Amino acid sequence: MRAVLAIVLLLDVNAPASGLDPRNCGLIKSLTPLRGTLYDAAFSPDGRFLAVACQDKTVRLYDARGWQETHALRGLAQEVRKVAVSPDGRLIAGASLAGVVRVWEREQAHEAKKEFALRSGRCTALRFAPDGNRLLAAGQGGEVLLWDEGGDAREVMALGKNFAASLSFSADGRRLVTAGHEGAKVWNARTWEEERTLAGADYVLCGSFSKAGRRWVSGGSDQRLKVWDLSTGTVERELGGHTGQLYGAAFVPGDRFVVSAGDNTVRFWDALTGSAIAQLDHPKVFGVAVHPNGRYVASVGMDRTIRVWGYVPRGEDRTRPGGYVGVGLEKRGEAIVVSRVAAASPAERGGLKEGDVIRKAGGVAPRTAADVLEAIRRCPEGQELEFEVDRSGASQTLRVKPDPPSGR
Repeated sequence: MRAVLAIVLLLDVNAPASGLDPRNCGLIKSLTPLRGTLYDAAFSPDGRFLAVACQDKTVRLYDARGWQETHALRGLAQEVRKVAVSPDGRLIAGASLAGVVRVWEREQAHEAKKEFALRSGRCTALRFAPDGNRLLAAGQGGEVLLWDEGGDAREVMALGKNFAASLSFSADGRRLVTAGHEGAKVWNARTWEEERTLAGADYVLCGSFSKAGRRWVSGGSDQRLKVWDLSTGTVERELGGHTGQLYGAAFVPGDRFVVSAGDNTVRFWDALTGSAIAQLDHPKVFGVAVHPNGRYVASVGMDRTIRVWGYVPRGEDRTRPGGYVGVGLEKRGEAIVVSRVAAASPAERGGLKEGDVIRKAGGVAPRTAADVLEAIRRCPEGQELEFEVDRSGASQTLRVKPDPPSGR
């Protein structure tokens, strides 16, 4: 799997105070932890940080202003597939491939507050209730466990073969939708009694409530988004256009727009008219997380990249990610140093080596790894990018021709 550039980008100070118009949406940040596939992501309810489930057995936390990594939560023995954040942002839960769920306190990240296991193995869905620190974890055997802070995990639902691939709470925490391969059901989240079955909601892999709680959007193997009226249990609107199964579906705050993830794209839709608004590239995307105030959408996937989408000024093309170079970078003191070169990559072909200190990229002296990414992004497709590097005290000029962005 390709290794890609590790970067940090700064917040766009021109972004609106709240809300996101998908017509002015583009790539504004790209983070590449170089730690394998990224399976899941969740913003904290206060919007201060993003939590990401990583193949390297960690949950990584990123500050949602400067996008610096702040914590690496460890202790799970296998890759982390699911992540969730408590309403107060204090607790973070991660679930491993083996179905072990671990809960950390953010300020005491070195040790677990709680750990429990699902009896059937793999965790298929993980979610905190928004009205308190109650955590639901669903297993592939159909069991749904509830953990209350200070207590033990106990089974509250048994869904059988229709295990929950998605758990969605309403904003007030009173209703829950479970969805899987054989249908979706609406539940009272206090009594765990079924309220309604959503007919025709087969093969659902993802879902999310609207802020008002009246509607729910789903996506799955049929390649279509469905917007449901939960008061009647019927489909209000179907949104078609994806060519593969969907791994993420959510309302953007304001409840007019919907975002989806699948078939190497992140797409925005108008839920009122059913029209497609924007299509953005993210190769091998696995899911999306929507910032609570609607300013940003983060997507993660098998390409090892966190991509943050948001407002860009009109007339400025920032939707195209940089071409593939195959190099990892670190900042050591004031120097930007090559920490990794992928085999058979443009970087290797161009002569870059581990330990090279980058003095200039595209004629610009970089102060951060983000400056190097910007030089790559601005390099016209098919042309070479010039690097001036220090190697063992000697200056060298190298030319690297980036491959086109993935998915083209």
